[in-house]
Amino acid sequence: MSHSSERRLSTGGKPPVRIRQRYMVERVPSHDSTPCFTAWPCNEILQIPQGWSASDFTTDNERPQRSIQIYDTTPGADNLDHLKHLVETLHSETDEERQVQDRGRPNRLDLWGMPLPSDTNTQTRIEKCIAHMSAEIAWRNTVENFEFEISPICSRDKWGRALLIIDRPEERWSQDDGGFVAVFWDANETWSETHAIRADTGNEELEVNRYSRNELDGVLLNFWLGIS
Repeated sequence: MSHSSERRLSTGGKPPVRIRQRYMVERVPSHDSTPCFTAWPCNEILQIPQGWSASDFTTDNERPQRSIQIYDTTPGADNLDHLKHLVETLHSETDEERQVQDRGRPNRLDLWGMPLPSDTNTQTRIEKCIAHMSAEIAWRNTVENFEFEISPICSRDKWGRALLIIDRPEERWSQDDGGFVAVFWDANETWSETHAIRADTGNEELEVNRYSRNELDGVLLNFWLGIS
């Protein structure tokens, strides 16, 4: 699915131009070939006014450096067409809150396809996703000028890393307690133990919360504000 919209660009005294927002979806390299796609919106000027050039107008066309990490662990999640469609859909359907809160600054979602058996418990999914993301971060730190950053959390006092896990098929995202698991880990050792947040699992090294689709916009907003 392709999402696009048109609006007038604020040009600071230059002739008004109309732009179209379209989505860029790219395959991201990984240390073990686990499929990953990243998505973000960019702006395209529909027509350059006579006597002006594209360089006279500022548009958001560069890939945002920081990104939110999402793991789809449902059966079939490594299907490339599925990943490309889902990452664009998740971004376009949840981006409004991030745009409002962050003054329209572009943001990016990375979606990993790491299918696990449907009877895999939540704790095992968390452990596998954290292990994979940690290995990916370590690998990227060895690659010179790697273009795709896995962003640390900057604005939360206790946790240094976060990811979101999809562990149920889309038709169950809003059933029971939801199909999304938000995980924070990599605790700051200087954080006072009196402020430690105990996870649902009882493990003080993690903060784990489950959400439904109706709550997803706010969850991804909190992720973005944490890394931006």
